[in-house]
Amino acid sequence: MSSYVTQPGSDKASYQDVIEPVAQAAATTGAWINAGLCCNWLAHVGAGTVGTSVDFKIQQATDGSGTGAKDISGLAITQLVATGSALINIVQGDLDVTNDFTHIAMVLTTVGATTVASAELIGLDA
Repeated sequence: MSSYVTQPGSDKASYQDVIEPVAQAAATTGAWINAGLCCNWLAHVGAGTVGTSVDFKIQQATDGSGTGAKDISGLAITQLVATGSALINIVQGDLDVTNDFTHIAMVLTTVGATTVASAELIGLDA
């Protein structure tokens, strides 16, 4: 018999933010989420129609209003130029906790009015 406890995936993962499909030549920033709510995070970006390209990154801030927002090094997808998707894993150690960065947000940039993309931020092991 297995030594681990079985637990439904829905008990271990929850959607914390969604950027609905957008078609605009601009950046869309999701909600600022307290990174302490979950042990780990998974960000997913999906491109349905790519006219030019899609860029996606994770930023950090010192509070829920985005104060001092800055990119988290290494947590970006640049120039997704074809229909498809990508994942970014985020762990607590990625945040600049020394300088009190506690919140994360997704930033989705579609280049060209015909590019359609969406993104989800999923909290793991809450």
